[in-house]
Amino acid sequence: MRTRFIILFSLFCLLTVAENNEYYALTQKGTSVKYSIKYRNKISGYFVSSVQETVEENNKITITYLGTSLDKKGKPSKAAALAGAADGYLSSIQIENDIYFMTQDLGIAYGGDERSGYILKIPNTLDIGNEIEGGTLQFINRYALTPSSRNELVYKDFKVIEEIDLTTSAGTFRCLKVIGNVSGRFQGMNINDNQIWFIAKGIGIIREELNYMGPKNTIVVEAHEVIGL
Repeated sequence: MRTRFIILFSLFCLLTVAENNEYYALTQKGTSVKYSIKYRNKISGYFVSSVQETVEENNKITITYLGTSLDKKGKPSKAAALAGAADGYLSSIQIENDIYFMTQDLGIAYGGDERSGYILKIPNTLDIGNEIEGGTLQFINRYALTPSSRNELVYKDFKVIEEIDLTTSAGTFRCLKVIGNVSGRFQGMNINDNQIWFIAKGIGIIREELNYMGPKNTIVVEAHEVIGL
């Protein structure tokens, strides 16, 4: 009986550690999330984020993603091709000391060259009322037919306000609702956007609401399909 108890207790500890080490990010190689992009409540296209490689070295985890854009019919985006991203963007994030340094937010800060800084420092344990430390992100968007744009975005006042079950086309997810502010320069515009995010363990962003084009022009990026989990 004592031996059985020790085995069960050890298994419980292992499962607890595994659960605690699950981050608010997609980390498993071969997994992907297909997001729908809605503008004025109509789908304008899709975006796919897929894990290409996960490397653990010197107590740091580096995860490489491929992000590809599709049109509203699910075919390769011609607009992305004109922007020089026909094959998608490769990007990476790092996890260190149980903190995930977010560098992509799917909405206004995905892709681009010469990226530096980070968006948020997200610990693997978050509770309602917690504040999330924001940073400054800089990157360049290069276009085939128009001048390149330099972007600098400041993320601040992000905090967890509630925990809910969010249902999308990809399923139902237990999410933390996070609100915050993004300001700065983006594609030649001065922006000051109060954003709403829903994030889930093991995946990251499930839904993101952007209003930088005005309250009547809300852009919603939402999980449409999850593959490999």
